[in-house]
Parts: sequence; structure tokens; C-alpha cells
Amino acid sequence: MLAQQNANLAKGQLADDQMTLDILANDQLLKAVDYQKLIVAVRNGAAIRLADVANVQDSVENVRAAGYLNGKPAIR
Repeated sequence: MLAQQNANLAKGQLADDQMTLDILANDQLLKAVDYQKLIVAVRNGAAIRLADVANVQDSVENVRAAGYLNGKPAIR
């Protein structure tokens, strides 16, 4: 469900006899607040949202990884 809601892919194409052009739009979800309302299931006719079953917060993917350049943090 998360991958489907957060795809950065061509949305379609325009074409004629000589060329084809991709239609691009960046509709990626960038903030935790954007994920909170995503429906992950429906039970007894009621939508279950991600915020109902998870703590959704802005953070990093792996809190145990770091990147350094010349002894200084390179990723913030």
C-alpha cells in the first residue's frame, strides 16, 4: 500500500507519428503527516488508517546508519 501511494513514475504518454513524450508528475509523499491518512484496511465498513495502527513520524529509514566526510556528518 505504501509503495502504491508513493510512486514516482510516468503518469502517461503523449504520442504522434514521430515521437512519444512521457507525462511526469512528482506526487511522492514527503512528510509523515501525508502518510497518516492512508487507508491500510477496511473492517466492518470502516477505514483503518496508517495512523490508527502505527506511530507515523518524520525520521530516517535507519537510525543506526550514518555518513561522514572528513570526520564530519555528511547526512542530516
